[in-house]
Amino acid sequence: MDNMIDMPEQATVVGTPAQATIMLCAGIPWTNDYNHVRLFDSKNALHSFVASKVVKQFTSSTPVRWGNLDYRAEGNESALIEINYIAFRNYPDNTQWYYGFVTSVEWLSSNSCRIHFEPDYWQNNIYDVTINPCFVEREHVSPEADTYYQNLVPEGIETGDYVASSHHFPTTGGWHYALLASATSEGQQPVPVNDHNVYTGLSRYGAATYQDMTNILNNFQSSGIADAVVQIIQYPAMCDDSSLQNQTITLPVPSSIDGYVPKNKKLFQYPYCYALFTNPSNKTAVFRFELTKQPDHSLKFSINSSTGLNPMIHVVPEDYREASGVVNWFDDIYIDCAIQCAWTNDAYQAYIAQMSPVWEAQQKQVTVNQVGTAFNGIVSTISGLMSGNILGGITSGANAVYSAVTAPYLQQTNMQAQKESHDLIPPSARGSIAGNTAVAVYGTNPCNFYVMTITHQMARTIDDYFTAFGYATNEIKVPFINNRPTWNFVKTNGASFSGSIMLDDMRKLQAIFDRGVTIWHTNDVGNYNLDNQ
Repeated sequence: MDNMIDMPEQATVVGTPAQATIMLCAGIPWTNDYNHVRLFDSKNALHSFVASKVVKQFTSSTPVRWGNLDYRAEGNESALIEINYIAFRNYPDNTQWYYGFVTSVEWLSSNSCRIHFEPDYWQNNIYDVTINPCFVEREHVSPEADTYYQNLVPEGIETGDYVASSHHFPTTGGWHYALLASATSEGQQPVPVNDHNVYTGLSRYGAATYQDMTNILNNFQSSGIADAVVQIIQYPAMCDDSSLQNQTITLPVPSSIDGYVPKNKKLFQYPYCYALFTNPSNKTAVFRFELTKQPDHSLKFSINSSTGLNPMIHVVPEDYREASGVVNWFDDIYIDCAIQCAWTNDAYQAYIAQMSPVWEAQQKQVTVNQVGTAFNGIVSTISGLMSGNILGGITSGANAVYSAVTAPYLQQTNMQAQKESHDLIPPSARGSIAGNTAVAVYGTNPCNFYVMTITHQMARTIDDYFTAFGYATNEIKVPFINNRPTWNFVKTNGASFSGSIMLDDMRKLQAIFDRGVTIWHTNDVGNYNLDNQ
C-alpha cells in the first residue's frame, strides 16, 4: 500500500438545485390554429392571465428543454387530462417566461405522466417585434374612420338581387302637341327660322290639348292644304312650359338598406347602394353616391327640357365625377321624348276646298253666257219678225231662252255629281305612330330615378362579414392590430417584422399574418356578439 500513488485532492462539488417553474393550465381560450389570437397590453398582462388558469404548478423543477418539447410531470394522467396550455421559466438559465399549447398527456405510471406541447409562436414573440410596412389585403379601420365613402376598394362580394327603396321623377305637366307644315294655315310659304339652333323652313303650330290640335288640323283641311302637313307630334308639356323646363332632382343617401341599418358604412356605396336612371325606352345609367361632391353625399340632377322640331329632355348630374371647373358632359343623358302621331286627310273636304274657286268661276261664266244667250235670242226673234219670218224668229228666241234657263241647272247637276263621286273616296292616312307610346298609354315618366339597394337579408350577411373581417385595403402600410375595442382582423401579403427572435419563429409570425388572423383584445376570444364599435 505504501507504493500507491495518492489521488489528487478534489474540491467539493456543489450541485445546482432545480429552480425552473412550470405552470400547467386549462381554459386558455386561444388555440394553435392561430385563426384567433389574444393580444395583451404587455407581457405582464399575459402572464397574469395565464397564471389565473393554473391547474398544477411545479417549482424547483428541472428545466424544460426546447429540443424535446415535452415535460415529465408528477401526478396521475387523469388529473391533468383537461390541461391545454403550459408556461415555464428555466431559472436561473433564463428569466423569461415561455408559453406553449399542450398537445397530449402521456401516461407513464400511476404517479407520473409526460406532457407533450408545441410553442405558442404568437405569445412568445409578438411583444418582442415591430411590424413593418407591408402589403395589407384586409383590416379593420378605426370606428372614427369608418365614415361614408372613405374606403372605395372593391370587395368582390356577391350582392344578390336589388330592390328599389325610393322613386324620384320630374313633373311633366301632361301632354302638348305640335303640327309642322310646309305652308302656313293661310297657304303661304313659311319664312325659314332658326328654331333652337336648328334651321327649319316649316311652320309650327302648338296646342295644349288634342282638341286644339284637331281644330288646327281641320283648318288646314278646310283650306284645301291638308297635304302641307308634314308631321304631328305630342310631347311632355315640360318641354315648352317655362315653369317646368328647368327642374332639379335630389336623391339623398338612404338611411337604411331595405330596412336594415348596417354597422359598416361601406354598405352605403356601390354595389350595395346606388342610383339607377331609367326610362320607358330602356335607356339606363348608374350613378354612385360616393362619386358626388355634394356635402351631404346626395346625388343632384338638373332636368332641362326644350321644344322645337324635336322636343328633348337633358339630364345632367351636378358636382359628379368632375374636378373644379370641369363640366361633366360624359354622364349626361339626352331623351328624345316626342311621339309621332298619325292623322287622316278628308279627301272630300279637300276636294270641296280645292274645287270651290273653280266652281265659282264656272258659275260666273255660266251667268255671263246666260245673259249673252238671252240677248242673242231676243235679237234673233226681233230680226225674224221684221223680216216676216215670224215662225223662225219665235223658234230661235225660244231656243235661246231654253238654253239660258237650263244652263245653270246642268252646271249644278254636274257639280253635285262630282261632289258625290269624291264623297265615296275614304280619308287617306298620313303619318305613323312612332316613338315610345308606352309613356302616354301607361302614364309613365320619361325620367325615372331609383335608389337601389341590396335586400335586407344580403345587407345583414355582408354587414356581418365586414364586422368580422373588416374592409379590403390593398395598400402598403403598417397594419392596424389594435384600433378596435374588441378585435381586429388582419390579412397581409409578405408580412415583415423587426426584432430579435428566432428565425423559425419569425417565419411562423409571417405565416400567421399572411393567412389572416383575428386579434382579440378581450379574454372572451371568438365572441362576435361583443361590441366592436
